[in-house]
Amino acid sequence: MRIEDILPVNLFKTRKSFLWSYIGIFGFFYMIVPLFFMGDTVELDISLKLALATAISIIGFSIGMLVNFFPNIKKKYIFINFNNYSWTVFIIYFFIVTLIISTAGQIPLIASLSGASQADIFILREVFLKDRKGFEAIYSYLITLVDTTFFPLVIIYSIIIKTRYRYLFILIFALYSISFLEKGYFLKIGIPLFFYYYYKAKSKKTYLIVSGSFLLTIILAMFLLSKFDTSDVIRDEPFFSILYTPTTVFQAIVWRMVAVPVITAYQGFELFLSTAYNGQYFMGATSSLLSSIFGLERINFERALYQSQFGGSETANANQFYAVEAFINYGYIGVLMFSYFLGLIVKNMINTRNIAIICLIPVLYYNLFSSGLIGNLLSNGFLFFYLFITNVKIQK
Repeated sequence: MRIEDILPVNLFKTRKSFLWSYIGIFGFFYMIVPLFFMGDTVELDISLKLALATAISIIGFSIGMLVNFFPNIKKKYIFINFNNYSWTVFIIYFFIVTLIISTAGQIPLIASLSGASQADIFILREVFLKDRKGFEAIYSYLITLVDTTFFPLVIIYSIIIKTRYRYLFILIFALYSISFLEKGYFLKIGIPLFFYYYYKAKSKKTYLIVSGSFLLTIILAMFLLSKFDTSDVIRDEPFFSILYTPTTVFQAIVWRMVAVPVITAYQGFELFLSTAYNGQYFMGATSSLLSSIFGLERINFERALYQSQFGGSETANANQFYAVEAFINYGYIGVLMFSYFLGLIVKNMINTRNIAIICLIPVLYYNLFSSGLIGNLLSNGFLFFYLFITNVKIQK
């Protein structure tokens, strides 16, 4: 038995929901906010360019979702047993996590509970995974290939069919999530779980209130464990400034989730159009893979953007809305093509009629809200996952 048979999906309603949510979320934050809410902190011409890129992304995404340029061909699928799939993925995930933790030196969570300062925890979080050298540098790529899509699919699937090991899978994921105090990491499973239970909930409003409160509590706890503190640094900066200083945990959450992605997208355009790059399209040079294939000098634009915001750093990057990545590489045509391809991916994920797969689409939205499409497809494993789900059917 397949999940498609257990929980049927209305294709029309589901496509409509994801299309309008894309238009609403990306349109509001990257068109309305820069033009009407950022005030004197921005230049109008740059805000207009960001808004135009976003509008083009909406057009491209809509075309990918709604227009069929290719005929529907009946495919032959590979059928695999869920038990074999789930344990294979779990063993791989557990092995990589064990490898990371055993070579980390000090665990940020343990350091926090032992009284480490905010500065010490920040350094520990950096060296825990991002700042690995030599062979260990591959660890971050290996874990991301598994924990963004394949393992969350195992967890959602196991909940749907109520396997006896579902709580073990959730526990292992949760323990690793809090071990290095990366506040957004738990959302890799939190977002799919949220949407699955929303889909199942009889009272949607009650569910949103209860689950929203629960997610907020977790985020608050992560901020507190990472020793959020602004008492020693106070800046009189507007809310839509990268130098704004939140004075409460709640302000920090809202600022990080709402303002920072928009500011970074705007400043990405600003830096690209400045004398540093003179608006010369990179033609794929911001991607390690594409720059290697086409013989281009690698341009670490995200690192350069972070350094323009905060000063020198050898590990930190400022990730931006995926349409910014598309624009700085290939212009507005690139935005249109990237967005069309994204719309096609989302449509085909919905067409699987598998609710466990569909619940991972919001994770892709969440990632692309503040990071590039190329990195999400390659480094985060969405391309491999897409090829997997469009050629393989999982059976109970």
